[in-house]
Amino acid sequence: MKSNRWKKVEPVVKSYIGNTLHLLGQLTDASMTSLVLRRLAASVAFLKPFERLTKRVTRTTLMCFSSGEPRLRVSAIVLLRAIAATCPGPALERAVKGVYRAYASNAKFMNANSAENIAFMSACVVEMFGIDQNQSYGLAFAYIRQLATLLRNALAQKTKDAFKSVYCWQYINCLECFERILTAHASNREYSSKGSGEQTTKDGSTSVLRPLAYPVQQIALGAARVLPSARYAPLRIRLLKILNRLSRSMETFAPVAPLALELLNFSELYKAPMSTKAPSPDFTLALRVSKTELRSPAVQDVVVESAFEELGEHLEQHAYSVAFPEISHAVTRELKRFNKKTTVGRFKKQAKQMLDAIERNADYIERKRDDEADFAPKDIEKAKSFLHGEKMEGKAPLTRYVKQLRDRGKERRAAMQAMDVSIRSNKSHGDESSSSDDDDDDGDDEDDDHRRGDDEEDEDDDFLNGDNDGGDDDDDDDDEIIDGDEAFEEMKKRKRKSGVDEEDLYLGKEDLVKELELSSDEENDDEDVKPVPTKKARKKGGKK
Repeated sequence: MKSNRWKKVEPVVKSYIGNTLHLLGQLTDASMTSLVLRRLAASVAFLKPFERLTKRVTRTTLMCFSSGEPRLRVSAIVLLRAIAATCPGPALERAVKGVYRAYASNAKFMNANSAENIAFMSACVVEMFGIDQNQSYGLAFAYIRQLATLLRNALAQKTKDAFKSVYCWQYINCLECFERILTAHASNREYSSKGSGEQTTKDGSTSVLRPLAYPVQQIALGAARVLPSARYAPLRIRLLKILNRLSRSMETFAPVAPLALELLNFSELYKAPMSTKAPSPDFTLALRVSKTELRSPAVQDVVVESAFEELGEHLEQHAYSVAFPEISHAVTRELKRFNKKTTVGRFKKQAKQMLDAIERNADYIERKRDDEADFAPKDIEKAKSFLHGEKMEGKAPLTRYVKQLRDRGKERRAAMQAMDVSIRSNKSHGDESSSSDDDDDDGDDEDDDHRRGDDEEDEDDDFLNGDNDGGDDDDDDDDEIIDGDEAFEEMKKRKRKSGVDEEDLYLGKEDLVKELELSSDEENDDEDVKPVPTKKARKKGGKK
């Protein structure tokens, strides 16, 4: 931009952008800030000559994106995407880094209120990494390597702090975010392999991010085995979903079956359930359950149904593979063992249904393999196209069974979310009716995460020290509530019986002694004041 016309406009544009940044720093209204960001997005093309102003605009927009206002985040991500797509390479790197760091800082906690915002920010990260995959590869590689380093430290050090760095919402959300990035930008259903080993789609475009699928898969597999405890069943189910989605989009094999079958073999599922009126926790908003929750029938049902659902999703991906009978052999054996071991009727029924679907699907593949398989195992392309038409139509018995599992899972999750909403609404009505307890309730709500973290630390200590007997963690003495007013009244009664004055009761012996001691200043001030003699002193004086 060295034309004479630009030299005339350049000071005006620079002044406009600088004043707009100053205005953004002074605004406090979210709607007004969103309007300014939208108007600034229309002028992104004028930012290219001003690198310093571009940095300032990016920094200010990232601050708006990190705020908790939804409208502000939408306007901020639109501006950040325009900057990354229009301005030179360093601007793209700064924008992508800033959006991912903002997402990671907001993904530390997960609840019903923050889940929607975290999902939106994750979608923004996916969009930013897809603008320029060549430049995003280095950033994604660095952040995935950081996750792998944390996992390696947890497996090597085996300390509570190392475990907590992996088994936390921030780690799981970041790992899930990279799975979504790869699913959105690196999933090539049908690709050919060039002589150089580079994987390309039909139109010839390369999939730059695809090699990152393997480390993400290995991180998810390693994280699932850091603490093999039934209390972390929600976290393992979440990791199984990540592995299933990644393997389906990449069309690769992931050993999901052993992890899903371990959920069915945890000893807590074979203990007698405890009747409780408390609803089961929403597994989409939890990474672990307590010992008492694990003994409830509702939680056990969710664990078993989720394990069968993820196992079915894994097997359904290979339901049309020529090697399905061999893939499903170990799974069939473990399911038969689970069917014999469990004493719960509904679990037996689910295991029999899955066994029947797997056996019918294996028989279906064996018949097709005998009739249509006229190729050797080394013919990879023919093996991939085996039963391609049947796969498009969904004719396999296992496909129909997994569809039923998905429908049941959707109904279960919808029911749990509806129950959670009703419980929160009842709590809010109760808070409105008791206005005197509003402040205390607000304080309790703010400290819920801290108390939950302390409880989790205690439970982690029990697990690391080998305390897995399923006993209660809470101490009854600590939960005892003492009424201070009643105790004080009883103490007053005891003191009155023993002849102690009420003033002594309030002040205490130490306070009375200190009150009788006069400081040096008081002694000097009261030198001229003669003390009043007591009766005993007057009697003694009279005798003298």
